[in-house]
Amino acid sequence: MENQSNWIKLVEEEEPPATDFLQDLWRSLQPTLPDSLKFLKGASIKSLSSNKSYLLALMTTLKGEDIVAKLDLESYEIEFGEEPFSLIKRESTILNSIENLEIAPEVIHFYDKDIEDTQTPEEERFPSALFTTLEGLGNNLSGQPVQEWWELYKEDLIKVLAKLHNEDSKAGLNEGFYAKEWLNHFVFNEDNIAEFILEPHTNENLFELMDRLQNACNKILENLDENKFVLCHNNLSKSSVLHNPSTDSKFKLINFHKAIVGPPELDAHSIYHRLGLEKYDIRSGGIKNPIQEIKNLYLKHTGHSLNFSPDFKFINTVQRIMMLLFENNMPPMILYQSNLNMKYAKRHTEFEFLKRRLFSIIIDDSFSHKSDFSKYTSQNMLPFSELILYG
Repeated sequence: MENQSNWIKLVEEEEPPATDFLQDLWRSLQPTLPDSLKFLKGASIKSLSSNKSYLLALMTTLKGEDIVAKLDLESYEIEFGEEPFSLIKRESTILNSIENLEIAPEVIHFYDKDIEDTQTPEEERFPSALFTTLEGLGNNLSGQPVQEWWELYKEDLIKVLAKLHNEDSKAGLNEGFYAKEWLNHFVFNEDNIAEFILEPHTNENLFELMDRLQNACNKILENLDENKFVLCHNNLSKSSVLHNPSTDSKFKLINFHKAIVGPPELDAHSIYHRLGLEKYDIRSGGIKNPIQEIKNLYLKHTGHSLNFSPDFKFINTVQRIMMLLFENNMPPMILYQSNLNMKYAKRHTEFEFLKRRLFSIIIDDSFSHKSDFSKYTSQNMLPFSELILYG
């Protein structure tokens, strides 16, 4: 699909029920379009995916322009410091802060219903929404063999990461964007845990483990120099990295709603663990050594050394486990997504892998908080059971 975005590919594969539902939803919302969004009048819409916080959709205007829209269907808000704001507002702030880097979509408009439409009763307002450009960068990395794109374009990817990690990228972001705030107010938010951990065998042992995981993450972060923190994407998965060899940058990044100001190692570990490099490394018998390549290239383009210690691997693993629990057990998935069984199967496979990784970290002698997890002498003692499909 040359010169065509993977977003469009996903739309074409979307099953009719989800698309029909979304068309009905869009028709019901059009009469409530505020003046600042009149450019959307008559636009068509197709579903891509959804999560608890927003519905992600591709829209085509009457002028034929493709726009990515994130609609805040449930006005799901999280407290960061003293200011509550939604994840799409968070992403809007991040994208505006890095717009000059040309490594991410451009914000067309962010509509905040609580600011722009205070006269209309809340239940009748058009939902808060973020509208960005559609990046025509070909497919994301989901369908691309790692040995092909990594060997040819690894330096280009690290160059993009170096741009994001530039000192200026985090300028103007308040403490609500910092790693500890994110972990404590979102990843380990009590309401999130209470509402979305629907395991059949949830008990006090599970919550005790979560307390230990949260405390260890906080201790690790407290011992770091925040002056060395950078703006991290914090969600570098295959679906968040767009790749087109025919462009100057070769790569662009999307899905910045989880971005935080934190140690650069968080993104470096994600590149290794979530983009397929870890399996590539194992298959090569350690000959390829992508970790060292990431270190060398990052040092070359930023002047800073990376630390691939178990402590950073721990934070990444814990955060991903909590996000899987959060993402998997939610009613909106049932309403707005197709291929639920396939999505569940992928999450379940990743969850089982992450549990094994977590255990390998907490028994590692070089993990700085190994003693905090001494009671878990085998993987089976970790009180996670199985992911369940909501409903």
